[in-house]
Amino acid sequence: INHIVGDLYAVKPSWLKKIPGLFTLNERIVLSGTWREDLFFAYVPVGAFNVGTICLTADDAIKTNQKTHDADVWYKNNGENRNKKNDVNVEYTPYEQSTAQTPFIKKYIQHFGSGEEIEYEKGDEIGYFAFGSTIVLVFEAPNFKFHIEPNQKIKYGDSLGDIVYD
Repeated sequence: INHIVGDLYAVKPSWLKKIPGLFTLNERIVLSGTWREDLFFAYVPVGAFNVGTICLTADDAIKTNQKTHDADVWYKNNGENRNKKNDVNVEYTPYEQSTAQTPFIKKYIQHFGSGEEIEYEKGDEIGYFAFGSTIVLVFEAPNFKFHIEPNQKIKYGDSLGDIVYD
């Protein structure tokens, strides 16, 4: 689990056209791992304007859409905050202490060892938005045939596609 603090731009199509790389600027949480035969998979809920709160059922320590995180947006202040939070000598993290917020936050990353992995079955709830937003899926699959078209809205339960077996 990787919590990346960022802005909360709207994610509607008109904004996506105006701001290149918008999904890399907005606050998001990256859940990555493997599926079927050790193929890479990443599930990325992306916060947006009026939809900054992302909740994960497996980890209640992550707090998104917090005013105190604003200084931690990695590309602000010419990257000064990014350099600070990557400093190995800095011990501060808001996830372990309840002290006043400092001008930067160390990145929250949680790794799971063998036997500790979070496993989801088809239809399991991973989390939710406090309102609604966008999920970015990145995955590898041999011979995948999509059932959806570019820019098509999908809802819970809609099939994205199938692996085609010869």
